[in-house]
Amino acid sequence: MAVVFALVVINIGISCAKAPMWAMPGQFLSGPTAAAGVAAINSIGNLGGFVGPVAIGWLKERSGGYGQGLCVVGAFLLLSALLVLLLARHQKTLTSAQPSH
Repeated sequence: MAVVFALVVINIGISCAKAPMWAMPGQFLSGPTAAAGVAAINSIGNLGGFVGPVAIGWLKERSGGYGQGLCVVGAFLLLSALLVLLLARHQKTLTSAQPSH
């Protein structure tokens, strides 16, 4: 029961991150570069949708359990969260450095 609850909480967290993620390219890119940013997010997401399950299956075969594969997925989620925080901090620095009119 605890595993199901944990999976529900993880799914809620990932789902809550989707809307801000899609809005990010428009915050610091404009025009065609914003479209390229959205395309990059989509491409990386599609690649992750393939590589993630393959990596989990490969690690399960090697180790006999899902623990290592899920730790790798968790590490990539943590890395993505850190990248978003760094981008937000960088954007805030750029915004505060611009002269106001």
